[in-house]
Amino acid sequence: MSIIDLFARAEIGEQAPDALLLHIAKSFISDIEIILDVVEAGETPDMAQIEKLLHEASEATFASSGTVSAAHIEARLGLPKAFHKVLTPESVKNALSGLEAGHRFYIVRSDLNQDEELAANFLNWMESGVAQVISNVTVFEGDCTLFDFLISSPLAAVGFNEALSMLDPKGRCLRVEVALADRMEGKHQDDKSGSVQGLTSAEEDATRSMAMQGTISGDMLESIGELVTGQAMVQHLLTRLFESDLVRAVESELDSKEGNWLAARSGVRQTLENWLASVEKLMQLEAQNSALLSRLQEEALAVRVRPAGLLLKPLAPFIDGLARTYERQVALATVGDEIELDFSMLDSLKVALRGLLTFCVSQSIEKPEQRVSSGKPGRGTCRVMLVKHEDHVAITVEDDGAGIDLQRIVQRSRQLGWTDESQDAALALREGFGALSNGEGEGVDLAAIRSQLRLLGGDLKVSNLPSGGTRFLLTQPLAMVVMEGMAVRVGEVQYVVPIDAILRIVRSGGEELMQVSADKGRYLLRLEADDVLPIQFLRRGGQEQGMETALAQCLKQDGGELKHLFVVVGKEGRRAALSVDELIGQQQVLIRPLQGYLSGIRGVTGCALLGSGDVGMVLDVGYVLNRNMDAD
Repeated sequence: MSIIDLFARAEIGEQAPDALLLHIAKSFISDIEIILDVVEAGETPDMAQIEKLLHEASEATFASSGTVSAAHIEARLGLPKAFHKVLTPESVKNALSGLEAGHRFYIVRSDLNQDEELAANFLNWMESGVAQVISNVTVFEGDCTLFDFLISSPLAAVGFNEALSMLDPKGRCLRVEVALADRMEGKHQDDKSGSVQGLTSAEEDATRSMAMQGTISGDMLESIGELVTGQAMVQHLLTRLFESDLVRAVESELDSKEGNWLAARSGVRQTLENWLASVEKLMQLEAQNSALLSRLQEEALAVRVRPAGLLLKPLAPFIDGLARTYERQVALATVGDEIELDFSMLDSLKVALRGLLTFCVSQSIEKPEQRVSSGKPGRGTCRVMLVKHEDHVAITVEDDGAGIDLQRIVQRSRQLGWTDESQDAALALREGFGALSNGEGEGVDLAAIRSQLRLLGGDLKVSNLPSGGTRFLLTQPLAMVVMEGMAVRVGEVQYVVPIDAILRIVRSGGEELMQVSADKGRYLLRLEADDVLPIQFLRRGGQEQGMETALAQCLKQDGGELKHLFVVVGKEGRRAALSVDELIGQQQVLIRPLQGYLSGIRGVTGCALLGSGDVGMVLDVGYVLNRNMDAD
């Protein structure tokens, strides 16, 4: 058929019978003669040469059209087997145009035979420029004849599915089977990339890293495509199950057998098995989608993570510039370059770190001659140490200079009328203090830096080192942290307790409860004969009194059936029993830090969306163990 097609094109003048065409035709005729002779002799012919010629013939049309082969597009898009050797030269050209324009590709399964209006709307939509049909194949589902359309569109997966939903709101006739990704995307980019002129290697790494923030890997696009497809299939099955009437189907089967159960049993059984098969398929799809969501979440977090070196390495040239400006000699030492953080955190910490280092170089570290005269090396040192904890990052900035002039802080606080405050370096962090200076230059507004950090849920502390110099401690909650936690309910509020902090969960009655009257009536929980823990309440006011009443009732029971639920948590050798009303279950949650005014809430590290759709507060176990919350 390929040879006939080529000769037909030559016959109508579309193309001349070139050397490739004549070669294929002669080879085919020659090999066919040999094969026929073998068959006539009663033997089995070798079809390998014919298969090779057929492949050459199928590729000849693309070669003569001056375009790449269909196999190239099949491999580049990862087309399913149904589209193997289906694409025409025109289809390949359209696909290449879509790829060059950065379009997305989708395979849409359609059932348009029963709805002429929908079919017309679908065809008009594809001619509107929002979507272009590359090719299509026929698909058989039972007695139904369907069509799979390979479509190129500038719309992302969400927008594309919304457009299909507008055409077919019930999702019965149009659904995305597969979302395809360009497997060649991102290749050969290394050959084109070069150093950015005028940047240091550290700044160049940071620039490239920030440029990658919006990049989505091919694996992630594939996961998104699979998820969109899975969701469309779930929607299709749900619609089919919703529209089917199981009771009526069973009644119809019984009626057809005139109420004879024995005669209708086989049909009813088949009806129920078909229903069960649909439910099982729905459960399988849900499990696949859950696994895809977990994988997509991990991939998304991995894309956002960058080494802290992108934040710390550019500080060296920054320090050198400051040293030249203020006539100092300063060396920078950093610790924690390899620690991985979310790139948004790296960006938010940049301004604060540079402000603190500016103070160290311009105000604390002395000029070389002053240092030498006081017995110090002429070159000062700044140290930046980054440590990552389970729910926050801590950065310590130190120098070996003179430190903060406390006398100036005392004078400034008196000018502001702050006579009731302790006279220490922390006063410089108080709102309204203004720029802190040791007498040279304008100084640095530490209160403004702290205020900015607090808006992001962080904080700043400052002190003088006993050996001389300044120490800043900067903390900020981690962004986009995935954590295994146990969701619990306390009254109307749901909390998430980190799994690694839970030692055990107990339901105890009056025999295990104690109340110490000498300690303001504090309640204790006895785990073993000589193992007693304090009970912490997560509620305040009237609700807390209600919980204490419940515990009092448990005490009065003295071994009765009335029990109370406790989650025993521990950290760094300290333990406590949290009084809770209900265990909701273990979940993997994505923590989002509290920002703005909410950042001042104590006892929680952030919030998380739970599987039920409710918002849970992620408990700061360290805070719970450090403070007596029911008396706070």
